[in-house]
Amino acid sequence: MANPWLRSAALSCAAVMAFTTCAVHGIVAGSLAIDAGFRVDGIMNGTPVRMCVDTGSPTALLPIATAQRCGLTVLTTGREVTDGTGATRTAAGEADYALHLGSTTFYSRAICLRAPASLGDGLIGFDLLRACAWLFDARQRVVHMAPAEGAQRLVEDRGYRVSDVLTLGHDEWRPTVTVRIDDSLEVALLLDTGAESTSMPADAVDALQLPSGKALARRRSDERAAAIEAELRRQGVAARVRVPPDEGSFVGVHGVTEQSSLHHLRRLKLGSRTFEDLLVARSERGGVLGRDVLGDCTWLLHGPRRELWLLEKV
Repeated sequence: MANPWLRSAALSCAAVMAFTTCAVHGIVAGSLAIDAGFRVDGIMNGTPVRMCVDTGSPTALLPIATAQRCGLTVLTTGREVTDGTGATRTAAGEADYALHLGSTTFYSRAICLRAPASLGDGLIGFDLLRACAWLFDARQRVVHMAPAEGAQRLVEDRGYRVSDVLTLGHDEWRPTVTVRIDDSLEVALLLDTGAESTSMPADAVDALQLPSGKALARRRSDERAAAIEAELRRQGVAARVRVPPDEGSFVGVHGVTEQSSLHHLRRLKLGSRTFEDLLVARSERGGVLGRDVLGDCTWLLHGPRRELWLLEKV
């Protein structure tokens, strides 16, 4: 089963009142391996870390244990952080950090939390991502980075062309993109690689009267179980596997669990791309575009231009 926390990182810094600007001294083009959770390896203050690249978090979030392991000086703060469940907690502190990704070093300030183990080493936030261009190819498990002026060259060198250019919303810390759902309603969703799956604003769910997602959840769990059984058979192991269906519960970065109703979204259109049969959660705090969509296409985030480029192979 996927880590349930990964569906809830979307609004993890929504209540932070002020942000620091990320500084970078020379962006060097390079590539980083990513896993299904959009985690990458880096070096923070000389210590290896593995962090989630989270476009939905305005700034970096670090468990206090990670900050201490990396030898960061944690400063007292009165900032509050609201996670995707709506739970608000005062941060454990703030810390300035230097993060090496490939051959580039980013300098910024992170919010430190008393976070559950599911947060791992932490989140890389949008304050860092907005500094350059990032080409996400989740199917190939890689993200390529380049200076902003090298974005088009990066696309071409990787054998792609730009099929759509979508403008992000006006909030400089929360990259939103407009999608069309069920061919009838346009909705602005937070671009969120920290969320495992897409969620829909409650008013959109109600307006379209989206059906329950229970049947789709059962079908998906049966499909996952069948795939695991097939892999075991290839290894010479005969076994019956049961994967519990998604019931809409997830855990936020503060460790608080929230239960949400799940719905069957028949069609979502992002630019010229159509995604069908999505299992989406109903959210009272606005929707997010998660990895069920963002992990199923190749795209480039152009931070300085505030654009999302959808890519296709030449």
